[in-house]
Amino acid sequence: MKFCYQLFILLLTILPLIPSQAFARSKLNFMPAHSSKVFPQLYADPFNTKLGFSKSLESNQYIVQIGQSIYLLQYVPSGVEEQQNSEGIFFAFTGYSWTLLSQRGSKFPVFAVDYLFAGSVDFRYRRRFQCRLKFTHISAHLGDEFFADENVRPRVYSREFISGYGAVNLNHMMFYGALHWIYHTIPQVEPINIQFGTTIYFREFFRNNLSPYISADVQLIGEFGYHADQNIQLGIRFFHQQQRAFRFALTYQTRHKIFGQFFTETEEVISFGFFVDN
Repeated sequence: MKFCYQLFILLLTILPLIPSQAFARSKLNFMPAHSSKVFPQLYADPFNTKLGFSKSLESNQYIVQIGQSIYLLQYVPSGVEEQQNSEGIFFAFTGYSWTLLSQRGSKFPVFAVDYLFAGSVDFRYRRRFQCRLKFTHISAHLGDEFFADENVRPRVYSREFISGYGAVNLNHMMFYGALHWIYHTIPQVEPINIQFGTTIYFREFFRNNLSPYISADVQLIGEFGYHADQNIQLGIRFFHQQQRAFRFALTYQTRHKIFGQFFTETEEVISFGFFVDN
């Protein structure tokens, strides 16, 4: 309920920024069920919404990701060509979870699961420039594997933050940056995080529906002093025009753990994964 209230306040804050004259000849459209993304996918960002799983090459741990980001509405200002995913303002909702499991024979006990809910407003200009204003809530929970241990107590972990993103597409390269303001958090951490990264595609050497890529993401996180979480991903993406894409990827990460119950712990991981983008 609190999330819905804050999302409503965010929309009330944005709408007055649109000039009243623009509503006269503008249009508000419902988006098709399988609309392609306006803001580019940040492949190396561990919080990028996707469906899939990855396995550490050095242990028997798995991370399973289940998420969906859906565009609901498109606002087309006056004087802008009305075309799906062309210029305009787009309203979206995201639900995402990532779960830590460990393989023990034929069993996969759950160690931790985190949940993310977000509302965002995306802007696109001439297909090359995109920006995003996003409100996000994250909470973290211990899995069933720990409940049998009376010495383990779950950590209260909750964060709510507003993010501003910007991205530029240059032929086969994409650069992006973001500023995150954490306005409510348990436990207490620094309120400002900075993120930047890039993705490079190698489409010209392969078929139209096959695209190898390399992606990097760096996040300056203010937890017990600022530190840099680094993620590098090398992958192959399979796609067909505007249809849903899937990819295989090898990822190297040196970071604090992405699970809130263990966010004070650091790790260096190489993993292989299969992902479906949405």
